[in-house]
Amino acid sequence: MADQTHQITSNGLETPVLIGLSGSDVHSRIAANLPLRRPQRGIGLIDTGTNVTAVAASVLHRLGIVASRTVGTQTFGGLIQASLFDVSLTITNAGWTAGDEFTISNLEVMEFVQPISGLDAIIGMDVVRLCQLHIDGPARQFTLTF
Repeated sequence: MADQTHQITSNGLETPVLIGLSGSDVHSRIAANLPLRRPQRGIGLIDTGTNVTAVAASVLHRLGIVASRTVGTQTFGGLIQASLFDVSLTITNAGWTAGDEFTISNLEVMEFVQPISGLDAIIGMDVVRLCQLHIDGPARQFTLTF
């Protein structure tokens, strides 16, 4: 098992992320001799209050990913239609330093269209359930074990 420790910021549980084409899309593009798009660097915020990870529409657009389907979802503001996309998500080390990374090669995410200042992804329980999350409030840090 590997660990990553990050500082808790004023926004909360922030971590550097790479968002890219899903593993399935990469294999399909290679087989069809199509070009690959470079994963996008961004900042993710771990939010244990959401079940589904969400990615900024601007990131999905830069990657050229189209929605796999649309579903209805309940929010505090009522029922909305949400577009879902297949991506890969990598949680990287603080400061983009070399080390162990946590990658999910095929993850279905929801698009968020309202920009959230400084955030490119909201990492939900669908990802947290695949690792261990330890929050040390007094030390203002959290550790992911995967």
